[in-house]
Amino acid sequence: MDVSRKLALDKMEIPRFKGRRIINISTSTIEWVDTKLTYVSVVARGSPVVSIICFKHNDNKLYSFYSINTAPALENTDALEQNEGQTYLELPAETKLSLDCEFMSIISFDGAVKVIRMPEIIDPM
Repeated sequence: MDVSRKLALDKMEIPRFKGRRIINISTSTIEWVDTKLTYVSVVARGSPVVSIICFKHNDNKLYSFYSINTAPALENTDALEQNEGQTYLELPAETKLSLDCEFMSIISFDGAVKVIRMPEIIDPM
């Protein structure tokens, strides 16, 4: 959103999160070539997947870059509510991107903290 002009620049639907409430969004903006990139990490309720989206400031378009499954051992990750006796303790509750976009921390509902090294920033050449 461009708050000064009260204008929505772009919006995106993440198919994996359809029908789920977004519970956490974390952003980090870095200088890139002659513009800026803003990385956004998105956590949805009842999903073990954290999505990483990027926004190039002079392009005004959102791009989905990565999806990180934080609990690969869980069965039926797209519909956990169908699993018998499923608990949500292992699922991500909150994420935080570092200021330089090098690392991301993921905090689960049971209090476990995972630190993930982010992939290299895209080389424009």
